[in-house]
Amino acid sequence: MQLSEIEILKLIHDFEVHQIELELLNDELKLAKQQAELAVDKYIELYDSAPSGYFTLSNEGVIIELNLSGSQLLGKERPHLINKLFSRYVSNDTKPIFNLFLEKAFSSKHKGTCELIIETEGNLPIYVAMEGIVTEYGEHCLVTGVDITHRKQMEEELRESEERFRHISSTISDISYSCVSNHDGSYSIDWMAGAVEQITGYSIDEIKAMKCWCKLVIDEDLDCFKHNVTGLTHGSTGNCELRLRHKNGAILWVNSFAQCIKNQEQPEDIKLYGALVDVTERKRIEEEIK
Repeated sequence: MQLSEIEILKLIHDFEVHQIELELLNDELKLAKQQAELAVDKYIELYDSAPSGYFTLSNEGVIIELNLSGSQLLGKERPHLINKLFSRYVSNDTKPIFNLFLEKAFSSKHKGTCELIIETEGNLPIYVAMEGIVTEYGEHCLVTGVDITHRKQMEEELRESEERFRHISSTISDISYSCVSNHDGSYSIDWMAGAVEQITGYSIDEIKAMKCWCKLVIDEDLDCFKHNVTGLTHGSTGNCELRLRHKNGAILWVNSFAQCIKNQEQPEDIKLYGALVDVTERKRIEEEIK
């Protein structure tokens, strides 16, 4: 069938339009590819420069992928870590913790956490906090690792400091305490140490249950207590001699020292730091001299 000139011109026009559409589509595909490449480059840059270690692990714990921080945590270059068992870098003491962490991650499909000790040849052991979750189809576990060695060292130093402080407090012959203010103007004990039971007959827990050691002050000395202890202003100190009732009913004398400290940001929050010194024997001697 022979086409007319008009039909031939129409076909040529259609081909030209189609060619233009293909060229536009090709340009869009090139742009989309460039944007995708930029996104991938940005993702890789963010992935590698992240301060936390990122690991992709198989259900056997094999390292499929990791970032730069992850390789630094394990103390080796990435090419030497790919396809290696993550557990080979975990200390023997914490290896069962890691195995349980990975097992639970794959079985529950929920985010899990644990703390491990990483040990590598030529490097000091480090503490690492791990958090992981399995991918949508359960193929891999995406794990984040953060070096918490400094925090652990601080916690250990704090624990040792508290242990020393408790030991020192338990050997002193006086009572030290701190109280916090309540909304009704009263105070509650939040810390107490020293010869509490030897002086008052009550344990620290028993006095804390009273909210304030002022429950031991005899009625005649309550005004003195309120004026010299609870009536303090920020930075001021007070001291007075009071009579307390021992758990066995006996009356004893104590010298009470206290200092008031207010929270500058929240002035209604007040703390009292104080000490109680047993002066019963001194009072007895003074009475004998009189």
